[in-house]
Amino acid sequence: MRIANISFDAKRNHTHTLSKPAESIHFEFYLAGKSVTDKLFAAAGIILVSPVILLYAVFIAVFYRVNPFFLQRREIGDNHQRMRILKLRTIKPEAKVYNLNENSLQKLAAKDAFLPLGRLLRKTGLDETPQLFNVLLGKMSLIGPRPLTCSDITLIMHKYPGLIQKRNSILSKPGISGLWQLNRGEEFDFNELMRYDLEYEESRSFSTDTKLFIRTLGKIMMGAHTDSIK
Repeated sequence: MRIANISFDAKRNHTHTLSKPAESIHFEFYLAGKSVTDKLFAAAGIILVSPVILLYAVFIAVFYRVNPFFLQRREIGDNHQRMRILKLRTIKPEAKVYNLNENSLQKLAAKDAFLPLGRLLRKTGLDETPQLFNVLLGKMSLIGPRPLTCSDITLIMHKYPGLIQKRNSILSKPGISGLWQLNRGEEFDFNELMRYDLEYEESRSFSTDTKLFIRTLGKIMMGAHTDSIK
């Protein structure tokens, strides 16, 4: 694995050992430092983007008469405690969203399913910013494995029981952004998700998190966020 470019050597034979190195003082400092920096950056992010999000929320509430925010249940695996994350509504409540196929996390929606500016918010990743409150509360991290919807977890359990067992071994807090979120392909397949999330679990460090955070900022500024809904 080449951490500098956050990429993978396809020839490498990965052996995933996911036990927490509790004996490592360095690792304990990393976890403590990550928690502090997560909350500091989350607070700064909330202050920075709140005006934009509130303007959008008022616009949607007044002109479309729908709640601009909603709660969604997410989890890492089937043996993890479910969490509720705050989401910004970018799709009309009555719109239908479908999985691209049974092996993919990619979802499809009609062009008229999106609320005004909904696509732009999703392309910049600004629709994810309400989750900064989850980070501030210590439930999530800025960088970490992707928390999945309960329906996606159920699908993986039924189709890929081996994958869900590996996912249950992940100890990291779920992240708003992360290795998979930044490198995922167009198909969003389950094996790709697990490969990246397990790779992050093995390589997580201040260096890795910093590089992923910088890449995340770049994606936001370029409007290059890879959306899970087309």
